[in-house]
Amino acid sequence: MAFDVYVGTLTRFYGEDWENVAERMAREQRIEYNKIYAIKKPGTPPPKDEIRESVKNWCLGLTASLKEHGFGPVAWDEDDHMPYFTDRPNWDGYGGLLVWAAHAEHPELELPSQLPETWADDEAYQRSIERELHSRYRSILAPQLWLPVEFPFVFEAPTLTADQDIIGSVFTLKQQLDELQDETGEKLSALTSLPKPQAESSKPSGFLAGVFSRKQPPAEEKPSLSEAAEFGLSVFRELAAKACEHRLPMVLDY
Repeated sequence: MAFDVYVGTLTRFYGEDWENVAERMAREQRIEYNKIYAIKKPGTPPPKDEIRESVKNWCLGLTASLKEHGFGPVAWDEDDHMPYFTDRPNWDGYGGLLVWAAHAEHPELELPSQLPETWADDEAYQRSIERELHSRYRSILAPQLWLPVEFPFVFEAPTLTADQDIIGSVFTLKQQLDELQDETGEKLSALTSLPKPQAESSKPSGFLAGVFSRKQPPAEEKPSLSEAAEFGLSVFRELAAKACEHRLPMVLDY
């Protein structure tokens, strides 16, 4: 299952009027593309005007909530002329970014050399997402939707498609991604440039090894944590910069 990051209007996103990188390449090469959905294939989206009106009303509700904290209004241009941007860090790139940010916050914990099977099991990540910690990278670690509105925290609220989700600011996201790059970028590049260790051979040994050995297909090589994190950080920084420049929401799509 693919993992994409989208920057653009919510009208275009929910109206499915956009292409991920694989869809675009398939269209350009005239290859059939079948999208795999996390749960089930959604039905035909509502008309754009209906989506746009829903986004407007949703923003009014968020504006009222944020006003109590001295932030807002929640508003941006949802017109069809607005551009959109997208890229595919995949799950490895996203997971690498999360684990790398969590370990930057917890340098006392041993940094894994390989990307964990699931970032949720990483001790540094578990510590960083605890509410009591007030993580300095919370806008990277928690949200699945970021709005082009300036506020320094994340919050839970209903969205157009979910009863409750964690929402952040694209401006705070960009700030935290840039801080992560400034503070750990040299270390990340140094680790990525190290030669990869040779995998241990599973070839049988002994006198009859040549008789009984069978050629095994090569195992799929997982990226190192540094490789995954470097790629994920690069993709997210570029798209967060686009979101800030054009004042557009940023959404995780999978």
